[in-house]
Amino acid sequence: MEKTVYMDSRGWIYKVAGIGGDIFKARYCKPNKKIAYQTYHCCRQFEWRSSFIAAQADLDAYAQQHGWKKIFGEREIV
Repeated sequence: MEKTVYMDSRGWIYKVAGIGGDIFKARYCKPNKKIAYQTYHCCRQFEWRSSFIAAQADLDAYAQQHGWKKIFGEREIV
């Protein structure tokens, strides 16, 4: 499965990341942060998953329900 990054209407960026081993969860970063200081925080609405694929599927479904846009870095691709 491909790693997909999303942006909501507020400009918050969402992606899946792991904490080491086989533990993954969607995370968010607020807009207007300098690239060197971007900090991603865990999204409470998602469960911890034992695979990247399962965590990305959760994020993909949620993003589709809420109309989030796919992005690449700071540029929109969709």
